[in-house]
Amino acid sequence: MKDHQDVIAIVEELKRLYPDALCSLQYPKPYELLFAVRLAAQCTDERVNMVTPALYARFPTLESLAEADVSEVETYI
Repeated sequence: MKDHQDVIAIVEELKRLYPDALCSLQYPKPYELLFAVRLAAQCTDERVNMVTPALYARFPTLESLAEADVSEVETYI
């Protein structure tokens, strides 16, 4: 496992290598980025940005999403 200084060095190197990089995923809350990244591993960022607004409207808090029925969540994604 990397320590804090290792992580900072990696982030700084990535910034140096990719100075104009932007995240195309849309996420108003920090935890939504985690979900969006996971979904983006299965499809395009564009598709994730299309489906997540309805998902987050139905489950507006982390708690509501955590307590949701999996089959209902699946209908949104």
